Amino acid sequence: MHAVNSGVLVLDALSGLVLKANAKALALLGLGKSALPEFAQLARMFQPGELVLGHLAAGVEERECRLGMPQGGVLPLLVSSRRLAASASPTGQAAIVLTLTDISRIKRAEAKFQSFFENVIEGVFQSTPSGQYLMVNPGLCAILGFDTPEELISHFSDLRSQLYVDPVDRDTLFRLLSESGQVKGFETRFICKDGSFKWISLTAREVRDPSSGELLYIEGLNIDITARKEVERALRESEEKFRHTFDQSPIGASM
Repeated sequence: MHAVNSGVLVLDALSGLVLKANAKALALLGLGKSALPEFAQLARMFQPGELVLGHLAAGVEERECRLGMPQGGVLPLLVSSRRLAASASPTGQAAIVLTLTDISRIKRAEAKFQSFFENVIEGVFQSTPSGQYLMVNPGLCAILGFDTPEELISHFSDLRSQLYVDPVDRDTLFRLLSESGQVKGFETRFICKDGSFKWISLTAREVRDPSSGELLYIEGLNIDITARKEVERALRESEEKFRHTFDQSPIGASM
């Protein structure tokens, strides 16, 4: 019990009183052994309604819960449980063993990613091989002229025919992905909600099932390069106009 890396609590199966706790559980609770009896009942530890003794007795597997700390605040945990018969219990009475895993670092990382995902101006996406969006960020909505990610996702049922100005570009994208697993700086044109189009520089990678190798989805970044393309087009037109004027000039000239 004390050798494991997770917090372990042994509860009385009838009352929910904590009978035993390993050092990791005490550390998670922010308690010393002497303080355990004051904070030693299931109903006082977790947020109301999150964990019910009857459910724990039946067994739960990695349920996300919030542990109320005696010094204030909550700690996000994954909780698993199993029931022990009196004959197998270290206390000699029917008990429930809780395993507590601290996921606060994961939650902080998720919050940072969510902040990046929601605020980055580039379009972040996940889409299926069959041509549906699984997830998009507000940045992609802004590029394509949609109000919300939900509206954008529901709008497209076939990305190949609805999103790409030239559907063959999606075929080319998937061919390149199949060859190397990732693509950087792939230029294509997307159709916006209002029917206009924008030039996009697309970076993507495959996500495959680790056991079967099946392609689950692709994910990546769409960067709006329309302004750059407009500048390049204007420069080409200017160069062509100058060349035409130069070639048609009746006055000989050399450079």
